[in-house]
Amino acid sequence: MLKNLDDTLCPFCQSKNQCMAHVEKNCWCDTANVPKELLAIVPEETQNKVCICLSCIQLFKESPKDFIKKYTSFRE
Repeated sequence: MLKNLDDTLCPFCQSKNQCMAHVEKNCWCDTANVPKELLAIVPEETQNKVCICLSCIQLFKESPKDFIKKYTSFRE
């Protein structure tokens, strides 16, 4: 488990995820269409704790294989 988990950072690119779920009633992430294949590769320690940024969602949709290669190769 991550000791200092920052839920404002995307678990992949580490950029600000712009999630407003803790501040506003509705956030972009509430209605975002996140592919289940992308959710499946979220690091275990951040699953259901950190939002994926919109940029990473879009990058995954454009090229899942390239995204997986870029962001999961360090885990192997």
